[in-house]
Amino acid sequence: MKRQLPIVLCIILVILTSVGYLAGCKANSSMSFTYSVTTGDKVKVTLNTTEGYTMNTENPFVVSKDGEEILTCQFLTKGGYEYYSDLINDEILESQNGRIIESGNKNNFDYIFYTIESNFVENDFFVRLNDQTSLIIGSLASEEEAKKCFDSLTFEIIK
Repeated sequence: MKRQLPIVLCIILVILTSVGYLAGCKANSSMSFTYSVTTGDKVKVTLNTTEGYTMNTENPFVVSKDGEEILTCQFLTKGGYEYYSDLINDEILESQNGRIIESGNKNNFDYIFYTIESNFVENDFFVRLNDQTSLIIGSLASEEEAKKCFDSLTFEIIK
């Protein structure tokens, strides 16, 4: 019986270590939808759902968390891209109590993250997917939550 006690203790220790390890791990999960946009492009949008985000299949599509809309995403045509690219500059944003928060590149697509303050604060994104297709993404969530949610999205032009 004395010889079996160390073996039993080792087995229990291995089980407890495994349970502790698994409890600390987060499984990555995602959802993807492919949208046929008016420009003729097919755009695959993937959302990392690990943090509890979900999205619908509509256009415009909405990304939510705990029933609260975080991002509303609308595909734009080439004309829409030209319109917004002219509007999103420091001079026009300043006239609307806004500013560019950051410009960057996400999955080989250029984006601008900016804010506008009128009766409420918008934290928005403008994403250029190619010469024909872009996205305007609006958010009434905080700057931090909007960015975190945006970072959970990836885009891909399907050939």
